[in-house]
Amino acid sequence: MTDTRPPDELEQEEQELEQEEQERDEGNPADWLPVTDLLRRRLGIDFSCYRAGTVGRRILRRMELLQLQELQDYVTLLSASPDELESLGQDLLIGVTEFFRDPDVFRALADLLRDQLRGRAAADGFRIWSAGCASGEEAYSLALLLREVARETGFGGDLKVFATDLHKGALETASRGIYNEDQLATLPDSYLEQYFRSEGEGRYRVDPQIRRMLVFAHHNLLADPPFTRIDLAVCRNLLIYLQPEAQQRALTALQFALTPGSHLLLGQSEGVGHLAGAFSVVDPTHKLFCRLPTHRDTSSIGIPWMARNPLIASLHQGPRNTVAIDRHLLRTYDQILEQYAPPGMLLNSQRQVLHIFGDLTEFLRPLTGRLTGDILGSLRDELRPALSAALMRAGQQEQHVVVDRVPIQQGDGCRYLEVAVTCLPHDRPEERHYHVTLRMSDWEPPQPLPCAFEEPYDADTLLVRRVSDLEQELHSTRHSLQLTIEELQTSNEKLDLANEELISSNEELQSTNEELKSVNEDLYSVNTELETRNEELLRLYRDHDNLLSSTEVGTVFLDNQLQIRKFSSATNAFLKLLPQDVGRPIDHIAYDLAPPVAFRASLRQVLETGVRQEQELDCGDDTWVLQRILPFRGEDGVVDGVVLTLTDITQVKQAQAAVARMNKELEQKVQERTSELAASEARIRSFIEHSSQGFWKLGPDRLTWDVNPALCAMLGYQRDELIGRSPLELVDEENRTILLYQMGRIETTLHRNYEVSLKHKNGHLVPVLFHATTHRDAAGQVDNSFAFVTDLTQQKQVQQEMQEAREAAEVANRVKTQFLANISHEVRTPLNGIMGMSHLLHTTPLTTEQQEFLRHLDDSSQSLLTVINDLLDLPRIESGSYMLEQADFQPAQLIHEVLQIHQPVAQRKGIELRCLLAPDLPTILRGVPQRLKQILHNLIGNAVKFTDQGKVILQVVPVMEPGQPLQVCFTVSDTGIGIDPEMVKRIFDPFTQADESISRRYGGTGLGLTICSRLIQLMKGTITVESTPGSGSCFRVTLPMKTPLCVIEPPVLPQSKPSVINSLQLLLAEDQPVGRLFATRILEQLGHRVTAVDDGEQALQAWEQGQFDLILMDVQMPGMDGIVATTLIREREQQRGTRTPIIALTAHALNEDRSRLLEHGFDGYVPKPIDVAGLQDEIQRLLQGDRG
Repeated sequence: MTDTRPPDELEQEEQELEQEEQERDEGNPADWLPVTDLLRRRLGIDFSCYRAGTVGRRILRRMELLQLQELQDYVTLLSASPDELESLGQDLLIGVTEFFRDPDVFRALADLLRDQLRGRAAADGFRIWSAGCASGEEAYSLALLLREVARETGFGGDLKVFATDLHKGALETASRGIYNEDQLATLPDSYLEQYFRSEGEGRYRVDPQIRRMLVFAHHNLLADPPFTRIDLAVCRNLLIYLQPEAQQRALTALQFALTPGSHLLLGQSEGVGHLAGAFSVVDPTHKLFCRLPTHRDTSSIGIPWMARNPLIASLHQGPRNTVAIDRHLLRTYDQILEQYAPPGMLLNSQRQVLHIFGDLTEFLRPLTGRLTGDILGSLRDELRPALSAALMRAGQQEQHVVVDRVPIQQGDGCRYLEVAVTCLPHDRPEERHYHVTLRMSDWEPPQPLPCAFEEPYDADTLLVRRVSDLEQELHSTRHSLQLTIEELQTSNEKLDLANEELISSNEELQSTNEELKSVNEDLYSVNTELETRNEELLRLYRDHDNLLSSTEVGTVFLDNQLQIRKFSSATNAFLKLLPQDVGRPIDHIAYDLAPPVAFRASLRQVLETGVRQEQELDCGDDTWVLQRILPFRGEDGVVDGVVLTLTDITQVKQAQAAVARMNKELEQKVQERTSELAASEARIRSFIEHSSQGFWKLGPDRLTWDVNPALCAMLGYQRDELIGRSPLELVDEENRTILLYQMGRIETTLHRNYEVSLKHKNGHLVPVLFHATTHRDAAGQVDNSFAFVTDLTQQKQVQQEMQEAREAAEVANRVKTQFLANISHEVRTPLNGIMGMSHLLHTTPLTTEQQEFLRHLDDSSQSLLTVINDLLDLPRIESGSYMLEQADFQPAQLIHEVLQIHQPVAQRKGIELRCLLAPDLPTILRGVPQRLKQILHNLIGNAVKFTDQGKVILQVVPVMEPGQPLQVCFTVSDTGIGIDPEMVKRIFDPFTQADESISRRYGGTGLGLTICSRLIQLMKGTITVESTPGSGSCFRVTLPMKTPLCVIEPPVLPQSKPSVINSLQLLLAEDQPVGRLFATRILEQLGHRVTAVDDGEQALQAWEQGQFDLILMDVQMPGMDGIVATTLIREREQQRGTRTPIIALTAHALNEDRSRLLEHGFDGYVPKPIDVAGLQDEIQRLLQGDRG
């Protein structure tokens, strides 16, 4: 059979089939209901109309970024973190846009606009609606295209582009109209030059004439009323994210907005769906449709104002039951009826079943086909005439009716049935209920109710009676119908006249309605802008009020009539003003600070002259006020009022009085001090004479005035031999220059300390230290100078010996450091191969025994690496070159990371490892997190190592004492083997362990606790240990910490960077075959293509011949090493203008090694043994452009 349906119908059916298949794959929207409900309540956006797959994928992506597994955990985080809720909302409101996106579509659109605008009346204007405009690039593109086409066709009418979106932040960006160079990359250069203005720093602003064409408004396409009289609606790539019902509502809104003959532009994967009959296809390639002049379907357009108005919403919801019925009581009623009521049913006036009592299956017939709801259609044929007659008589007489001995066939025999009907009263007269009971003749009922009718069952009699009743009812109905027809004919004539008047009125109302809609749209746009302005004014008003309140200065604003315009709250300390005093003249306010006449005169003088006045007022009770009257000037500079400020200066006055008292007391103290100084001078003279230090006093002519006996003994002279001589006579030529310079400097400075060598009387030089100072007269001139002289002979000898010892120690330390570095390099190289092969073995099928052997191999390798790191760390700490980097960190997260590393070993040994955090521990601390992590690793690792059963507990408690900085105490306790009391005393010494048996059993170098102790000392903390052999140990570390000064937001995990391309072309240069094999296999397992070479020369040749995304270069290789090869590559790249990232692979693991390699042109650094995760992170970091 050949399908000859139209193409549009076939296309619509294909889209519906694809849509149904996609919906089956997207999942159940109810799965994400807790998240969408939270977004609706907090952000006011209902995402339940989005496709479940779209919502689900973005929620799962956010959960993966935050490392959350359960949806409930993510809902809890959303409830507590407004930032994460906002981020999810922005992620769901997919805003992919750019200027002139899909140029072919805009070229087709330009052709359409030319046809529309050519010959169009200017009074009609042209209106475009861009739904889901995001940050505005597409809306501005439409405006630019419309402007150019209008100028080309000579169209002079009003051009408007209504741009709407749900996201207010995106609308603010679009409204500003400022974009950077990257955002404008797709914009034609002619548009950029003509319609954009440079703002500097690579930013451009849309020209005002284009900006005036656009109206940006917050609008929900699915809920808010659509615009009207739209000539072109653009809604690209929005419908694909909506569910079918929401798509229908959105398309209906767009159809309603368009005038007949106007056009609709959709995305490449979108169509008009159920409205295919309302649109004709203009351009199927670019999804351009034309609205046909058909009736507008408004059934799917949301009317949100009904839900927002509580009164209308309550009416719209219909009647509600206002009496709450106890469900338990209803179930009790049902049980009682089931037990005691005879078989029967409760019917309404339409003979529909409301309730069934007992089992009626034997009275019902098998049913097929469509049900009518009438119980007579469900009863057995023998029962229908009896029940029909009984219902009619009970309804007419409103009493109890019984039909007895109704025969029914049952098996081979016949039984008789009693049918009883009771008409029950109802609140509404037109409604009746009937209670029907069906009893077998052998059932003994309770005392029956009084009956209006009871007779044996006779089918013929009942049938005749039934026909008579129906004929009477038919006659009555025909008479009523005739009367009704006559009345309707009379009414119809009147309705025809009224209808003609209504048609005329309706045409006028429709015209008026169109005008009101146009005005409403303009008012809606203007209102949106006014709301933005109003918010800005409210913020400015609040800022102004807060400024006046925070200054604590009473401020009163008066207009040019000296009437109160505004006042601050601080004014109440001086004037008793109330809010209702605004607008009253200041003359009406009681002013007790100054004479009222003079006060008003001052106000008028400032108002007339514009010159400010200040006056200090004594208010009594030791209270002073500074009164300032300043002119209030308008924008034109004219005085339009005055500003009165009142400042409490009581404390200033009190301070001035206190200064006067202190001056008087000071004069008395000076007199007392004068006498004390005389006595002190005598004591000082005695001190100088008996001092072991030399004393030398010079006059203004630099000649000796006085010396003490200690100086004479120091230089071998008598006192008389030095008086009147210059110190310059007692130095050689080399020291003469130094002494002359220092004597000149002492005259310009207060104190000088300097060393010089003086000649002893016997000719040898005596090194001395001068502590010199000057005494000046009242004019500031040097009156005399004096110095205390210290003999440095013995000190110089000691310094010389210390210098020689220091130099010898530094040489030894450098030799030790170089030795350790060489040992580290020589050990790390084979260790790289061992750990690498172990890693590769883990990726192969292994037996249980092989896995056990391999685990021991990994533990031994890791222990050896720890020994190497400890041997390198200790010399750096002792030399003072260890860097402590302060940073903010989360203690809970840091401790969690440490425990995660040791948890597998603890589980393997069957011991409990847990942490106890104090409730008052700050969530954010500032300290040295990397070193703290190293200390905790060592202490917890030792505790787990030396504990075979029991538990290891880490407790963290803040120590906050008044007046003291914050300290945090970390306590690691275990139930292990403990430490001997003698060993506790030297447990922190290098290479110290309890005994050789423990070293042989548990391993280690004895450097871990030494390094911890030295690090804690550098961090100005303390470490103590308490231990009982056989019972366990307790290490307590106390470190000073800080809390951040600024308010820290709840921690948000960092956004993960986008992953690099899975398959990269890599060049590997490694001379060690094992290391080369390991690196090659690991990189290939990560999905990369690897070219491996043996030395630097081969690496250079391979780089010349191939194209590589990244190079991994071993540093030490025979022949041409990695540094030379990297240098040559960088030189040739400068000529080519390219740069390939190069990572150094080296066994040199010191920080200075890393800095040295980066200076030689390497971009990254990976120490050996190679850590696979670290290598992968370094590759990703470099390919993302971060080469810091």
